[in-house]
Amino acid sequence: MRKGFVKRLAGGVVLSAALLGFSAPFVVGQAHADAAVAALPGNERDTVAAMDIIRAVGSARGRVVVVNFWATWCPPCRAEIPELRQLRESYSDADLLLLGVSLDDDEKAYAEFLGRTEFNYPVRRADDSVTSFFRIEGIPRIMVYDAAGKLAVNHEGMVTADELSPVVDKLLNRKE
Repeated sequence: MRKGFVKRLAGGVVLSAALLGFSAPFVVGQAHADAAVAALPGNERDTVAAMDIIRAVGSARGRVVVVNFWATWCPPCRAEIPELRQLRESYSDADLLLLGVSLDDDEKAYAEFLGRTEFNYPVRRADDSVTSFFRIEGIPRIMVYDAAGKLAVNHEGMVTADELSPVVDKLLNRKE
């Protein structure tokens, strides 16, 4: 584990949340946690809007939500996918929702990548609203929301499952 990763994340949380204009938890109804995946429209080849992501986070109340912004043309993003699969396997559906949001413009490259890459979490391709709403300037980017839907971590750069697990555990009130 890279030393200082969790510490850097903890130190940047409030600033990142404030920069994004989030001062309160996302609360979007009292839907069952299973509705979070249903809140993402269509299937993995469809696009997702910023508000679809927000609805999914709000619908997942009671679970930690990890949103990964990535692209097929980004080597660190591709290297991070097995790490995210490992993270997903480490937690029950009741504890963790992991969403992959591709920033690919090239639909063909995205579709080909999906055809040869295994995901154990839902992935969608972002529409034009996502990068501006979430103020994405670099990828890979991870945003982690606590079980109440409040932004807890906003990190740009590759992370491993070993680095994310203590963060998820802390947000689930488990011992690190």
